[in-house]
Amino acid sequence: MKLKGRLTFSNVVAVIALFIALGGASYAAVKIPKNSVGTKQLKKNAVNSSKVKNHSLLAKDFKKGQIPKGATGPRGPVGAAGHPGADGAVGATGPAGVPGPTGASGIPGVTGPTGATGPAGRQPVRTRSSPRAAR
Repeated sequence: MKLKGRLTFSNVVAVIALFIALGGASYAAVKIPKNSVGTKQLKKNAVNSSKVKNHSLLAKDFKKGQIPKGATGPRGPVGAAGHPGADGAVGATGPAGVPGPTGASGIPGVTGPTGATGPAGRQPVRTRSSPRAAR
């Protein structure tokens, strides 16, 4: 590849301009002291809310009176309780409960005491026969 055929005045000037631009940025990054740019060096309205990250500033970053009083004050006392609300609508009927015990003694299948006998005499008490006796 021959460089002579492509070496023109415009190419040389472009390369020199590139080195000057890169050198100037490098010089500024190395030689300018930290925190040397302040409010005196900034143009009016150069920094606005669109250029500042949300929630990145603290109350101490502002002059007195720039922040509304309610924005930085301590939390106030708890307010009084509100009035109770109106009664709600009646809910749906719930499921049926478990059936209770049967008979007077509370044991399923056992009958209660018999009533008084009539004038003919005593009647035999009838009880249920067990399933084994039926076999």
